[in-house]
Amino acid sequence: MQFFIHKDAGSEHIVLKEEDYHYIFRVRRLQKDSVFKVFNYADRIFTYKVVDVKKGLLVKIDESEIIKQAPLGAHIILALIDLKDIYELLSFLNEINAAKLSIFQASFSQGNRTLNLEKASKIVNLSCMQCGRFVPLELEVLKDLKEVLNLYPNALGLNKDTKLLSEIPAIKPPLIIGPEGGFSKDELELLKDRLYSLNSPFILQAHNAARLAASLFSSSL
Repeated sequence: MQFFIHKDAGSEHIVLKEEDYHYIFRVRRLQKDSVFKVFNYADRIFTYKVVDVKKGLLVKIDESEIIKQAPLGAHIILALIDLKDIYELLSFLNEINAAKLSIFQASFSQGNRTLNLEKASKIVNLSCMQCGRFVPLELEVLKDLKEVLNLYPNALGLNKDTKLLSEIPAIKPPLIIGPEGGFSKDELELLKDRLYSLNSPFILQAHNAARLAASLFSSSL
């Protein structure tokens, strides 16, 4: 754990309760006099000492400015797929410094599924605590491809048998990735002048295409 995220970071005292208490004293197994960093996505990070395990009481002993980190990487716009695959993707994207993950309902998306943003945010927060990222992966849910293109008119779509993604300019635009069934005829029409492909001989599952594309963009930073 590089730091712990808590809404009261910066206060002279913090009392840990419920999930926070369980994580620090049961999962991390910290003891009395343990010292660790606490953060709340601001411009400073704070050092706390455990003074009472039973009460979950921490006392602030130091603070410092956060260190500026690398520029953010890819913005992935992914069609709604199996929720398990999306939740598993979050930590990876966060840890390679991707900037944003947008989810939209595509024509071939699996129906009757909704991304739980609270659950997704918890996964991202845990990832930040483990990898030391100060600015979390941004999450967004959009209605459909039309809304995506209205918000991100420079976005590119990924599709097989098109120009290679490596041929795009140095500025990295948002990348739209369809569901397992690909884009529908109407969606392909919307994307017809902005389709590119990954340099892979195989057809990738949507979540793996997101991993590869995000990695390529991050490696060029």
